[in-house]
Amino acid sequence: MADEVDLIMARPFVNEYFSDKLNKFSISQSKKIHSSVSKQNYNEAEERSSKEKEDLMKVLNKFQEANEQEECEETLTAIFNCASKDVNFNPREQKQTGITMKTKLEDLFEFLYELASNYDFTRERVNLLHIRTALQIILDDFSKYPTDVEGETLQSAINAIVSDGDDTVSELDSAIEDWKRYVVSESQVFSVKHLKKPEAIPCSHTWWR
Repeated sequence: MADEVDLIMARPFVNEYFSDKLNKFSISQSKKIHSSVSKQNYNEAEERSSKEKEDLMKVLNKFQEANEQEECEETLTAIFNCASKDVNFNPREQKQTGITMKTKLEDLFEFLYELASNYDFTRERVNLLHIRTALQIILDDFSKYPTDVEGETLQSAINAIVSDGDDTVSELDSAIEDWKRYVVSESQVFSVKHLKKPEAIPCSHTWWR
């Protein structure tokens, strides 16, 4: 009889023991699954970023050899794609970008000015918000990249253009306001969803609003 009582009284303890073990096991498995999913998401993001970066490096190489409007537009689009994925560049890539941009910066600004001042809304070939953000990435981020001159950054080449009274930025901003109104009212290609700022783009890029 005493043994039966002891057995009956032990059951709650046994149940509590196994219940605690089961909870700890469940928590452990949940953490493993979460870690695995997070790692997979990180790897996928890295893979996408690597692709965007690789595309930009290829475009820059082509841009360095050519001087066509198509290459200017393609380069700006590739820069925007990297910005929208929050891609980071290593020192070697930064220098390659700085050197190419230094030799082509004047051509790029000339292309942007012509695009903004003579933009044909009916052609609808390019999202001006993407182009404007790409320009700002050059001004804010690429400007810090080294060039082929020891101790020099791309900012020196930018200053040389801007100090001459270049109106590229103001012309582009004005064209964007007109383009956004066109998108909302008449566009057959773009829609309001194309005016939404990607999450990775800085809030300081106020032309998206």
